[in-house]
Amino acid sequence: MNKLNFKLFIFLLFCISGFSQKPANSLHEKILTEKEVICVVPIEKKPEFIGGINSLNAFIERNINYSKFKLSENGIVYVEFIIDNNGNIKDEKIKRSLSKLADEEALRIIKIMPKWNPGYENGIAVKSKVYLPIKFNK
Repeated sequence: MNKLNFKLFIFLLFCISGFSQKPANSLHEKILTEKEVICVVPIEKKPEFIGGINSLNAFIERNINYSKFKLSENGIVYVEFIIDNNGNIKDEKIKRSLSKLADEEALRIIKIMPKWNPGYENGIAVKSKVYLPIKFNK
């Protein structure tokens, strides 16, 4: 295994271990932090939802539909997707499931998101893979 692959493996291992952390129970559980939106390969400027993390949280909160869910269905769905060099979202898929209905709702939210600001490397817009937790708490 060459040095670059080894470093990438360690980085991904570190990122995945962060997903196992259970968030504290509070009224602010639904709010994402910038550390929770993970760009897989480190680049100079990671992709960003237009308006930043607060706008991303507001978008998710405005668009999430809880009417399909049971009261006991609380947790996080982790979604992986690509932000291309034009800011378009592509190749959405569930990386960690909560339930069929929650997974479908998380994918629906990703699919209706507007364009993001793309990531940049050496001043050039690049395709980036992003992991986004979507929290389902009533």
